[in-house]
Amino acid sequence: MPDGRVQPVCRRQQIVTAAAITIIWLYGMVFAAVRWLKIKECHAPLSVVSVTGILLFFAGICHFLKPVAVSILILGSLFFITAGACAVCCRSTGSPFVQKNVSTLLVGMLLFSWALTLGMGFTVDDDYVYWGIIGKYLNHYHHLPDGDTTIMRRHLAYTPGVSLVHYMVYQAGGRYSESLSYFAQNLFLISALLVVFSRTTLSRGWLLFCLAALLLTVFSGSVFTKLQVDHLLAVYLFAGLWIIFKEERSIRTLMMIALPACFLFLIKQVGFIIGLVLLLVFVLHTLLDEKIQKPARLKLLAGTFCVGALMFVIRQAWAGHCQAMGFVQFSGAINKESLAAAVNIFSNEATRNGFFIFIKDILIGPADRLNLPYLVWYVFLAAAVKTLHSQFDRAGKKSLVWTVTLLAAVFGVYLTTLYFMQVIVFEVGSAWEHTIGLSRYMNIFFSAYILFFTLMAVEKMRWFQDASAKKVAIVSTVLVLILGLSRVETSMNREPHYQQAAKIAGQVEAVMDMTQPHRIGIVPGTRDNMLWIR
Repeated sequence: MPDGRVQPVCRRQQIVTAAAITIIWLYGMVFAAVRWLKIKECHAPLSVVSVTGILLFFAGICHFLKPVAVSILILGSLFFITAGACAVCCRSTGSPFVQKNVSTLLVGMLLFSWALTLGMGFTVDDDYVYWGIIGKYLNHYHHLPDGDTTIMRRHLAYTPGVSLVHYMVYQAGGRYSESLSYFAQNLFLISALLVVFSRTTLSRGWLLFCLAALLLTVFSGSVFTKLQVDHLLAVYLFAGLWIIFKEERSIRTLMMIALPACFLFLIKQVGFIIGLVLLLVFVLHTLLDEKIQKPARLKLLAGTFCVGALMFVIRQAWAGHCQAMGFVQFSGAINKESLAAAVNIFSNEATRNGFFIFIKDILIGPADRLNLPYLVWYVFLAAAVKTLHSQFDRAGKKSLVWTVTLLAAVFGVYLTTLYFMQVIVFEVGSAWEHTIGLSRYMNIFFSAYILFFTLMAVEKMRWFQDASAKKVAIVSTVLVLILGLSRVETSMNREPHYQQAAKIAGQVEAVMDMTQPHRIGIVPGTRDNMLWIR
């Protein structure tokens, strides 16, 4: 049979294999974390995915990427076999099996995600210039990008954490695939959202999971079919806050937020700040909790300091790699002079123009995919916090007030940095009469706040306490329909030059020897800048 007929079948088989081995590996690791490390089942997937990304990062820095990735796959598969043996033993003895409920939902959501992302292709600039390309580089060369690559150097300064987990999935199937990139991306999203099952029944947890996914879709669009990572930062922040509020202050709880906090920087560099915010909130709750004895409090504070130190180690390891490779930061426009000019809004017309454009957009600019202004969501957020405040006891009220104060202060500082980025880096007010990507950056924090306080308030409501099968069925149906429609919308709204690029790429790939690495040269033309290709 001609190769042209065999190859598509092989690709489909490899994609199915990759998904199956990924689910097996992840389930096995979750089983081990729950069974032997005594991590709660709803927290284990987030911890497993985060620690996998951290291990692969250090493996990449030390040039052992493939051996470590393969070792993790093998170890997870062995744990999966062990889980199967334990299930058989439990059935024969009549004792309950440790892995059920949440793990079943984890597998079910991964299967749904795989079906949703099957056949996905790149859709936006970021997929072509970074998020979709680094994984392909890793799959071909099995090491972090170095100076000997045609990928733009300023993009290489971006942290590669998400792409490293993509690489794991490629290794599971033995090939690179764009659709596997999208599937791998959802490991982060699903594992983070599963924390809502903490201290709740299965039906109530599923309702919270669906509501969280729907709210995230309202703010960030087709999150289950997206390679951009801003929504992952938001959902990790949400998951960390949820764990801190729902669990008692202990070393084990600290470890549950430590792994995501450390991995946040590897998702995107601003994640380092988000990780520090989670540690600050944990410290705040540790200091406010009157039940904690002084020795235990000192131990928790020391542990938090150690987690912060590890975050700095990861940050410095990446900075050292970038310096050694000669990678440059995305923009060097921010300096003392430009900051002084951005602050001087009264005597500089362009700066004043940019300032008012920025203020207008953070108040009445579109906050979500429904084009609702931020003011609507500010009122909504205030109502959720007020509802939540009325449900707490004295100690709970105190913790809530201090947490809201801290998070509001963080958001204010973050907005200030966004203002400088818009006016200085993007030249809003001088070169542009509108902000650039503001809602995407704002919603990293803001949508996480909406998710957290809304779901905390919903959990206290009377209608939620009666999580009937009818309510679960309705919310589940709405979620499936919206996610399905978002997949259709993502596929249909690809701009013409992306479609053209995909067509050309397919033509080139069809005549290539796929057993050998290749470098493709693109002759600059009128469409060159559209794809940021140099």
